Amino acid sequence: MKKATQTQILDKIIQGIENAQSTYKKGSESLISWGPEYLITASIYESLLSTRALSNSLSLEDKVRDIEEYRRDRRGRKPKYFSRRSRCDMVIWHTKDDAPRVVIEVKRWANDKDVIQDAVRVGNLTRKVNRLEFSVVASCLSEKLDTKGNAEHKLRRTIRKTYREIRTRLEKEGLRVSLVPPLSKIEPVPIAIPVYDSEESKYKAIWCPICFKIYR
Repeated sequence: MKKATQTQILDKIIQGIENAQSTYKKGSESLISWGPEYLITASIYESLLSTRALSNSLSLEDKVRDIEEYRRDRRGRKPKYFSRRSRCDMVIWHTKDDAPRVVIEVKRWANDKDVIQDAVRVGNLTRKVNRLEFSVVASCLSEKLDTKGNAEHKLRRTIRKTYREIRTRLEKEGLRVSLVPPLSKIEPVPIAIPVYDSEESKYKAIWCPICFKIYR
């Protein structure tokens, strides 16, 4: 069986984030950006499993020290971005030899310093761990609609700012970063959320999934 391509994996991650938003909206009439990250993680996991080539190759909450067993250079002190308690949200493994292929971290909100910190953390794994093809920080973002019609511009500006900061941090380590989907192809979805105890009957926003792909 042929292994899943990088494009297939990234498409399924985006689909999983979208499914999480749809599910959460049905259950709570709210944005998954305000909800639990574990629901996004579970939805991405389920989406990836729908690809036959990824059967029996996924795991959740793996310890970083287990991933680090595959480091290119095991000499010297363990880098400071690792801790004994660190875990990776999800790992896709090479099925033939049980080596890590892709590390995925999930964040519910892309406009957050935690996204940048996670990008640096998994980026360093990508740089050091043998056979690790790339890593992903999977997230999403929303922006409230306003009367001036600036919501989409603000959303794109926020994504661009986060992307540039991640890229600046990781380029120093010899790593590259790309947005999935590319900024020019992001299509925000309008979402209306009921509001209680407010003059507004609905909170109207736009929302989109976004992934930061990190590779050598």
